[in-house]
Amino acid sequence: MFASDADAGPAGDIRYSIIGGNVDGSFSINAQTGDVILMNRLDRETLDFYDIVIRAEDNVVPSRSATAHLTVYVGDSNDNSPQWSQLQYSQSLLEGLPANTVVTQVSATDIDLGMNAKLQYYLATPSQYFWINQTTGQIYTSMPLDREQMESITLNVMVRDLGNPQRNSAQPATVMVTVLDVNDTPPTFTGIPYNFEVAENRPSGTSVGQATAQDPDTIGTLVYSILSQTSNFFIDSTTGRITTINSLDREQLSNYEFEVQVTDG
Repeated sequence: MFASDADAGPAGDIRYSIIGGNVDGSFSINAQTGDVILMNRLDRETLDFYDIVIRAEDNVVPSRSATAHLTVYVGDSNDNSPQWSQLQYSQSLLEGLPANTVVTQVSATDIDLGMNAKLQYYLATPSQYFWINQTTGQIYTSMPLDREQMESITLNVMVRDLGNPQRNSAQPATVMVTVLDVNDTPPTFTGIPYNFEVAENRPSGTSVGQATAQDPDTIGTLVYSILSQTSNFFIDSTTGRITTINSLDREQLSNYEFEVQVTDG
């Protein structure tokens, strides 16, 4: 700051002082030269400008003075890291949906300005199943998902700003994706073909054997039935247990063959 006084001698000797706006004593002024000196480190996120009131007065009694305002605007530096809006995300997704299906969106903020606040999202570990839009934070599938191969997967997402130097989030956001089942796999019998033996002349309801099947899907109930027309055997639709309906006579027929079906109705 500079002031002038047309008087001569002490009446023209000017002394400077700060009389207002010096928040937290961040500035001082040289009383003789008027040089304003920064005393503390400034934080734009706390206060982005200062309106300092400076007085210049001569060195006589009574003194005469004048005041002026000095406005100091605090520029931004990349001194803040991005912060996640939340650290954990969870989403369920049906298996078999096409590639580029939206899964969820992660979000972060940065209180700096300009490029220092422009954010870029990325997967901490690349995934063959998912990709992320670096600008929006939206996560998409890279391919149809198969619950029978993968029931859930956890993604770690990082975010960085585009300042110089760049600053990363202190920790990743975690995205848990659960793959929901679709009835897309037929059940299959185990241990086929079946060969059972039963003594002749046993009463009706005698156990012959049991058909068993597996279904990797988690929805639907296995239902067993006999496809071939037979009046001699019965299958429990729930358990697959096969029993006789009539007493069998080996001398009349020593071998029976029939087909069993299982569905996941």
